[in-house]
Amino acid sequence: MRGLARTALRFLLTAAVVGGFVLAPPAIAQETAWQPPEPSPEAKDWLKLKSGEWLRGNIDLMRDDKLYFDSDELDDLEIDWGDIAEIRSPRILTFTFLKGGVVSGTCAMQDGVIKIDTGTGVREFERSDLLSILEGRPRERNYWSFKATMGVIARAGNSEQADATTFLRLRREATRSRFDTEYTGNIGSVQKEQNVNNHRFDSNYNVFMSRRLFVTPAAIEYFADKFQNIDYRATIGAGVGYYLWRTSKFDWFLQLGGAYQSIQYVSVQPGQDQRVDNGAIIPVLAIEWDITSDIEFELNYNSQIGVPEPKNAFHYLFSLLSVELSDYLDRDTSIQWNHNENPVADADGNVPKRDDYRLSVGLGVDI
Repeated sequence: MRGLARTALRFLLTAAVVGGFVLAPPAIAQETAWQPPEPSPEAKDWLKLKSGEWLRGNIDLMRDDKLYFDSDELDDLEIDWGDIAEIRSPRILTFTFLKGGVVSGTCAMQDGVIKIDTGTGVREFERSDLLSILEGRPRERNYWSFKATMGVIARAGNSEQADATTFLRLRREATRSRFDTEYTGNIGSVQKEQNVNNHRFDSNYNVFMSRRLFVTPAAIEYFADKFQNIDYRATIGAGVGYYLWRTSKFDWFLQLGGAYQSIQYVSVQPGQDQRVDNGAIIPVLAIEWDITSDIEFELNYNSQIGVPEPKNAFHYLFSLLSVELSDYLDRDTSIQWNHNENPVADADGNVPKRDDYRLSVGLGVDI
């Protein structure tokens, strides 16, 4: 009887041990079980949110802690990168990492680890090192964006007034660099006599050394305003910048640069130089803020402080509030401020005012 009891006990213990291995695989087996899916261009991506919800659709882009996702049921979504817990993508995506460079392939993300099947093997990266995701393999057209805004004011009756403001931006955001070219122009007249005519063109190239630190090896600006007695002001320089704040909804950076500057005046008093060349120190402050999913605000302020004559200083502020009306059309409200610390009198002795302000409302196209 005792032998039968011992046999039964051994049988139960063995069954329990075997059942435990079957029902609860070792942690190592669980950790190595998940892998990137097989490539399938026709298949869909899956996202798991921290809330436990799953979304099905296509990953379009991830940059600056924002993931743009085309959901099958919810259409276009903009999701905070921090709200995403897992990813399963059988489509080819291109990933840019701070330490690992640029990698393309199918992917799976879980527990802070991203696994990418490159076709020649599976590579693992830390989620914290990820800078961006692009749809497909690297293509030049994926890097470009364009913004154009036109504001017009016309008035007739006792006084005739016409004003036009144009803002253009062409941007190329690659894996670890950004190139911006912007143009702002203002033309206005009262009683058919022109009283506003200024144009600003600037372009800069930034290279990211880390997620927050970047250098600007080349930056140029061209400005002309005959009513400020400036035939042209050309500035060529370089600098370094740092993001004090960089999240999915709010970016704030400071930049400091040095430049060579050449100013040609329309006319000057006898005995004065019509052209002045000097150096300049250029501090910059820039903010980009997604107030809501449909409202965006940006502000850019910079100074050009003359060296060795700091009294030859120029200040410029541009702010833009965009309200999305459709996928490509915005209602834009902009404010501009130009300040010349040391305006130069023209040949007739007229001294331009130090400050110019301008408020404009118009429609913008964002592509």
